[in-house]
Amino acid sequence: MSDTAPEEKKTAPDGIARSLEEKERKNSGERPETKGGEPADNTRQRALSQCIEYLEDGESEYSHPADMAEHLENLSLKEQVCLFRHLPADEAAEALAELDQEVAVDVLGNLDPDEAAQIIAEMSPDDAADVLDELEEGHRDVLLSNLDRDDAEELRNLLAFDPDTAGGIMNTEIILLEQDITVDEAISLIRRGMEEDMEIPYYAYVVDEDDKLVGVFSLRDLMLSKPGTILRDSLHDQDVIAVRYDTSSEEVARRMSHYNFMAMPVVDYEGRLLGVATYDDILDIMQDEASAALLGMVGAGQDETVDTPWLESVQIRLPWLIVNMVTSMMSAFVVYMFEGSIAGMALLAVLMPMVANQAGNTGQQALAAAVLAYAQNIEHPENLLGAVKQIAQRHCSLGIRAEQYQIVGHHLIESIKEVLGAAATPELIDAWTAAYGMLADILIKAEQDIYNQQTAAQGGWSGWRPFECVNRVQESEDVVSFYFRPTDGGPVPSYLPGQYTTVRVFSKAMQIAQPRQYTLSQAAGSGMLRISVKLVLGTQGAPDGLVSSILHNRVKVGDVVELSAPTGGFALEDAKSEHPLVLIAAGIGITPMVPMLETLAVENPLRKVHFLYTTQNLAHYPLKKEVDAAIKGMPNAAKGIFFTQPGQADHLGVDYDAAGRITPANIRNFCQDPDADFFICGPIGFMQDVSKALKDIGVIPARIHTEVFGTGSAD
Repeated sequence: MSDTAPEEKKTAPDGIARSLEEKERKNSGERPETKGGEPADNTRQRALSQCIEYLEDGESEYSHPADMAEHLENLSLKEQVCLFRHLPADEAAEALAELDQEVAVDVLGNLDPDEAAQIIAEMSPDDAADVLDELEEGHRDVLLSNLDRDDAEELRNLLAFDPDTAGGIMNTEIILLEQDITVDEAISLIRRGMEEDMEIPYYAYVVDEDDKLVGVFSLRDLMLSKPGTILRDSLHDQDVIAVRYDTSSEEVARRMSHYNFMAMPVVDYEGRLLGVATYDDILDIMQDEASAALLGMVGAGQDETVDTPWLESVQIRLPWLIVNMVTSMMSAFVVYMFEGSIAGMALLAVLMPMVANQAGNTGQQALAAAVLAYAQNIEHPENLLGAVKQIAQRHCSLGIRAEQYQIVGHHLIESIKEVLGAAATPELIDAWTAAYGMLADILIKAEQDIYNQQTAAQGGWSGWRPFECVNRVQESEDVVSFYFRPTDGGPVPSYLPGQYTTVRVFSKAMQIAQPRQYTLSQAAGSGMLRISVKLVLGTQGAPDGLVSSILHNRVKVGDVVELSAPTGGFALEDAKSEHPLVLIAAGIGITPMVPMLETLAVENPLRKVHFLYTTQNLAHYPLKKEVDAAIKGMPNAAKGIFFTQPGQADHLGVDYDAAGRITPANIRNFCQDPDADFFICGPIGFMQDVSKALKDIGVIPARIHTEVFGTGSAD
């Protein structure tokens, strides 16, 4: 709240008001008539007065260009154009650079080309290029033609770069200091550049006779250098850090953050300095990434804000909402099929799996992450293959069939009508129906392909198959391994190390059959399927894990459960690859790593492998014998075991290699080859931290594979 008294009339900032009035005085000698007979200067004066009123909100509140831009974005387009026509070109340029690009484009599109060109000419080249890049080509060419030839050529060169690369965000208004000049001469050049309003981004860049970057000085170091010193003599064989013009803007942001730079030089493939990317551009990129991530987490579209009307939000989120409801309802159908046995509670039963399918809701989280790809690519189905594959694998593991989509679709559309009420127009319902139909067709085909592959495999099947528990082994304090063999005496199919099966057991308390996915924890070929199950104990009021409790407490040797055929995308598909392999796990996330190690020990024992694992202590280290046996047979394999709470009987150097968690420093020490393939499994926070550490050392996302497994922490 302002402390200004109510009777005290606020005025526009002095600079703005004065600029507007001066411009009007210059035009006061011209008094052409308007169509209505009113002198044009009267019309201008009235418009001017209106414009000034828009800014009557405090003497200094909008004195900064960013504040000015924020205020301008709250005005109508007509009001914005009015102000930009009367602002001095330099002030207009500063404000335009701070505006949202869509707003800036609209403003430029409604200004005369001469007016717009004057503003563009006052902007820094990188800001001007950003705005021009959003204009239609014809409009852009008109504005460029109204610029000075050199300025236009510079902007055309910038516009030739991909806007999402270092070249697209760099500022070319830089001073090149030849390596043979003195410190005094360098300071004089920089001073002249500042007098000419050139942007001096914190560093001085030294080049050779071919404009190749050979050194960088901070302005502070340059000012403290001994007068008369030749720049070349002060370089001391610097290892210059720069990025090439085609480096992605996200990678530029990462490197600047990593090195704590305020600016990053941009060079060509010959090392010639082209420009610099500055922190203000990088902040925009980081903010855009953070916003996109947050919007993605809540299923919001990129065009949404907190002020978006609710109906518009519904329409924007349409694909996301459809997919989210479909995945939940398809899981729920597993219960719906038992409607006859729980008559009178059918609607409640349909909702149960949304809550009880997996303790901690991890499966739903993992599925939601995959589903987001559909929401982002609804108009480009060819980009959905990865997400569709993951969803289809989940559906097949639950026994979802094509005929069930019609039932789900009917109830989905009826639910939409009920929720939206009068807002559910025929056009909107048609859009929902069409979108659901497209998604259903895509998933049905993908799922049928998986079912066909499963049944065609030797020993394969689709749907549910009864298996007898032939052995159970206590692997650690809270993990039990179950060995299952088909009751029909037939074989079991081969599977990739890391894939999972779905176990379906009957819950007496809920009177329903409940499914749960578990990784197959041993390599294929034994004629049995093994899962290693951690007993999930509820915390902070949450219930115990339903299926894990049934398996631990009720399933004994001789008991029969139902299993789905092995599936899943988190798998080692090419065990014979020559690429180094790094396996990183926490807690029960060790289960997919064991069959990977076992498979490698047989099929490719010379492959370079690193295995990193963290858990509480030896009492909570399941499948240790299998890990040790596999690594012993691989001469190029190494492991690092980290205990967060070592027990008194645990021996450092024997049972574990270090106390504490896996840190980024540990990852850098063990994972020095960015060309390796990385598999990560554990709690969500653990996987996020490890993935970030890997990206920080230069590992590309395509080589990082993750699987959510369990909900507890690693300690």
